[in-house]
Amino acid sequence: MVSGQNDSSSECRYFVWIARAGLGNRILSIASAFLYPILTNRVLLINEEPEMANLFCEPFPNATWLLPKDFPFMYRISRFKQNCEKSYGNMIKKNKISASTELLPAHLYLYLCNDYDHHDKLFFCDPDQTILRNIPWLIMKSNLYFLPSLFLMSSFEEELDKLFPDKEMVFHHLGRLPFLSLKSSTETNH
Repeated sequence: MVSGQNDSSSECRYFVWIARAGLGNRILSIASAFLYPILTNRVLLINEEPEMANLFCEPFPNATWLLPKDFPFMYRISRFKQNCEKSYGNMIKKNKISASTELLPAHLYLYLCNDYDHHDKLFFCDPDQTILRNIPWLIMKSNLYFLPSLFLMSSFEEELDKLFPDKEMVFHHLGRLPFLSLKSSTETNH
């Protein structure tokens, strides 16, 4: 990943979520970010901000979905902005990536914040998901609740219908899963 070249021999794919804006926006965005890796068979990693410490549960005993402090791009995370050269929107805008691109990057930055532009919004189009599916590391900065947009994508429709027959309950389920404390969830099971 550090080289910037896509190693297609690796089967692991990751989705890194980076916070932007206040805690309320972050919770809404994390609920959306939690679903996307489920739909795309990725591992979710969350960049923990100091004010979010102790907010997340362990997905499994002795496991975490917090981004390791030695993550290779940790020093660059604060510099990921809308105009970042490696952002999907900018690469599309400058014709540096398309469905016919043979050598895809190992990582790509997704900017899904309230001031995103048309090219950033292409993330929500099925043809663009075909491209993104082949990039091992997707790093997203978001402050949006974009769950409804995932439901409008035909590539996710069948799986979402199975997961959430009652569309009214989606946030109820996804908004609490990453935030349940391990202690309270084990107490409930006894």
